[in-house]
Amino acid sequence: MANKNGIIQASEQDGIIVRVDIDNDRYSVEMPNKYDLTHAYSKYGKGEYVPNPDALDKSNNVIFYTPSVFDMDEKAQKQFMFDVSRSRNVNRELMQEREVFTTAIEFDSSPQKITFTGIPLKAKRDANNELVKTSAGKVAKEPGFVKGEILAVGKYYVAVKNHFNNTPESALVHLIETSKFLNLEDYKQPDRFAQVQKRLDLDPVKDFQNGEINKGIDRYIAFTEKGLAKDIKKTYTKEIKAEPTQIKTKTKTKEHAMTM
Repeated sequence: MANKNGIIQASEQDGIIVRVDIDNDRYSVEMPNKYDLTHAYSKYGKGEYVPNPDALDKSNNVIFYTPSVFDMDEKAQKQFMFDVSRSRNVNRELMQEREVFTTAIEFDSSPQKITFTGIPLKAKRDANNELVKTSAGKVAKEPGFVKGEILAVGKYYVAVKNHFNNTPESALVHLIETSKFLNLEDYKQPDRFAQVQKRLDLDPVKDFQNGEINKGIDRYIAFTEKGLAKDIKKTYTKEIKAEPTQIKTKTKTKEHAMTM
């Protein structure tokens, strides 16, 4: 396949793979299915999802295809390689931040065995509360919620230790991509880390020391079916009415604050 000016080069680097699709006179680019990597490729159409058994978070990879190279001028080819270069830089930062977080958390939590996971999933049910199954016959999943202590906050990840899976022997830690919290306006701001703190309702002065979040800060985070954070709370407050007694007294209510 002829490549005008030799601008596009097939290669594998930092988890991003560019291949030659000879049969269709085009190129493909494969990467982890993460918004921070994929959003620049929407101009090439819908991606094709493929399994990635080596993914640390068990997510799929996604493949995008360029138009025929004969339909791409020099500017279009340079833009494609610019997008690839940017994705590689971001993915390298993602992997580095993840490595720093997981190493520190495992060290601080020892002797607990730490299992890292992503957004929690729960069985999907229909309007009649019946389990929904996929075409393959498996129970469909949808995002649930996380309730626990924030262990680390970064540019790309937030680590939350799950309160429900925490024993002296083991613990479950959710490594959640910060793209799940941010909106379009956040991406327009110069300091992404500051926007992450804002979305989690964290005070950059009071809640951090030497760049690390203080211990004992909890959050409840619920997610939509698309895996985006829809509800973030510090606590859950519920009013409970006092039981009536035979002695006539004023009816009182109590506010019970439950940490989420």
